[in-house]
Amino acid sequence: MTVGMKSSKGVLFSLAMSFNNRGPFGGFYRYIGEEDTFKVYRDSMTDGDGREVPLDPTPAFDRQDVEFTSAIREGREPESSARSCLPTMALLDGIERAMTR
Repeated sequence: MTVGMKSSKGVLFSLAMSFNNRGPFGGFYRYIGEEDTFKVYRDSMTDGDGREVPLDPTPAFDRQDVEFTSAIREGREPESSARSCLPTMALLDGIERAMTR
């Protein structure tokens, strides 16, 4: 599966995923950007030259849960709300419909 996106500022992003990986469970992901490539494996990330990229030590799912509960306590919409995902889902639906015509 490949996903290609372009931001409103013109930055390009692509994500290619293969589900036929014969490597170990939890293999690496490669994120190819306009100016650099990043390789992510479990809890580490390196840039295109193999240099470690510092990451927040808190697991992403924990940060997402904290953000969600904080938003409820503060009476605001969380950063990763269902509503914020709707434009992306509509875009993916449009792409799928265009491909199945």
